[in-house]
Amino acid sequence: MYLLVTKAILSSVIGSSFYKWWEDTKMGVWFQDKLDATLDKLDWDMLEKEDKWKKAYPNLALRLEGLEDRVLLLEGALDNLIPERRQGAD
Repeated sequence: MYLLVTKAILSSVIGSSFYKWWEDTKMGVWFQDKLDATLDKLDWDMLEKEDKWKKAYPNLALRLEGLEDRVLLLEGALDNLIPERRQGAD
């Protein structure tokens, strides 16, 4: 168990150090700009599609939102009843 935690911490430190060096290089700046542009475009496209879908099917969208609320409520109740079920519980 301690080996796994130590490995995770060391990997995080090494990854962070590498990124600090990488972000200042020309290739790092170029890569980060391309990644940001791609993610921005994908998120925007997803939001536009979701808005179009909600306008086309308003009743279904309301039903889905109601179901999502009920699922969150039931998950919260289960977490209170079964403590081991909580995320992050060991």
